[in-house]
Amino acid sequence: MSMHIAGMELNLTHKALEIFVSGCTRNCAGCHNPELQKYGVGKKWQRWLRENTYRLNYEWSMLVDKLWIVGGDILCQPPEDAREFLMALRKAAPSMDICVWTGAKYTELPDFVFKFADVVKVGEYQEGTGSITASYPLIDDSHIPVTLASANQYFRRVNYVRTAT
Repeated sequence: MSMHIAGMELNLTHKALEIFVSGCTRNCAGCHNPELQKYGVGKKWQRWLRENTYRLNYEWSMLVDKLWIVGGDILCQPPEDAREFLMALRKAAPSMDICVWTGAKYTELPDFVFKFADVVKVGEYQEGTGSITASYPLIDDSHIPVTLASANQYFRRVNYVRTAT
């Protein structure tokens, strides 16, 4: 099984490109993207990245400064695929802030997330808890408000130092 990118969407409110991964095993009641629970929807990540690297660095870089990996869930993918995708995305768009949106707990994050991501959104979706406005941490220690789907979710800047891989 290889990780697939089901699509993408510009989120100009938050200056982010949302990259939708297909495949999730969390089975959250009331899932916001049930169509992305299935694996294999969209393009293999390698093809998607080849087709979009130019756009990341030139076209979209004028509009966005964040890449949000949403889904599905990248941490429900084969770990090697998830790691390789984040590493390749970091190389393709070194100036972009990469945020991994996952239903995992912070303590469950694999080491490669800390190596290649800047921010994580953690916490599974819990139907009925109500949405929450959370502070998305920017690189300069300022924050922007972002609405998350359930009250147990939060953002955290991870100890990412941009170095050659």
